Amino acid sequence: MESSNDQLIAMMFGNGTSRANIAQIGNSWRQILSNHNLPREASNILGQLTVASILLSSTIKHKGSVALQVYGEGALKLAFAECNYDFTFKSTIKMRKNIKNYDNLTFKEMVNGEKQGTFSVIIDQKIKTQTPYQGIIPVEGENLSEIIKNYLKNSEQIDSDMVLTSSPTSAGGILVQKMPSKKNEVDLEWRMLKKITQKIPLNSLNQEDIYATASHFFGELEHKILKSKTPVFSCHCDTERTTKMLKMLGKSEINRLISSEKKIEVTCEFCSRLFSFDELQCERLFN
Repeated sequence: MESSNDQLIAMMFGNGTSRANIAQIGNSWRQILSNHNLPREASNILGQLTVASILLSSTIKHKGSVALQVYGEGALKLAFAECNYDFTFKSTIKMRKNIKNYDNLTFKEMVNGEKQGTFSVIIDQKIKTQTPYQGIIPVEGENLSEIIKNYLKNSEQIDSDMVLTSSPTSAGGILVQKMPSKKNEVDLEWRMLKKITQKIPLNSLNQEDIYATASHFFGELEHKILKSKTPVFSCHCDTERTTKMLKMLGKSEINRLISSEKKIEVTCEFCSRLFSFDELQCERLFN
């Protein structure tokens, strides 16, 4: 039975030699998906990117956030997902409008087209004196899991494996990582962990109880649960933020944008909340 839950668990193996984080989103994923009308492959990308941001956020030790971005050169223009340290998250996707047939596109066709897309990770510690870290790599791989594994290997130099899956009702994933150590037995445990991970059926990551999933696949390895959290979809859009955005456009641009109905409407790209400003309200922005 596919899960309606939003949940994450973090596990440690051996004597802190390797770890696994498992996440799935059900209700929150359907809420996100209801704000977009997407072809199947685009929906898969958004769901998997959202889960990946939750998994990577679960590895940070500061009170910041992890944001993932895919800039596409194909039908997909931009996919974005961000998860904070408290596991509140949001995500969105933008498609190009001049594509005739989205439905039959593969992942590579959706993201790259005939050119080269990019994948980036932004780690923001939310400290005013520190500039967020950003790592960028070209999109190379048959799916999102391969792209993120390439990033972790080349940019973070962390031995990692990741499996991501998404459906119209739920999305899930697992991230396993080897901790720094020189012990030979660690390598053996790591090889076993990777072997198990690669054999996990994708649909098992969308089941109702991820504790049962973790116990079923990793029960033979010495492990302990470090934490259990509930990821929550959260958008912080409001009238004040939207007003500031409009003011940044400038008075001349606002006057140009006012529709024939004498108003400007702004729709939040994350939650689809509609903000409407009539002609008088627009005038007051600059008075």
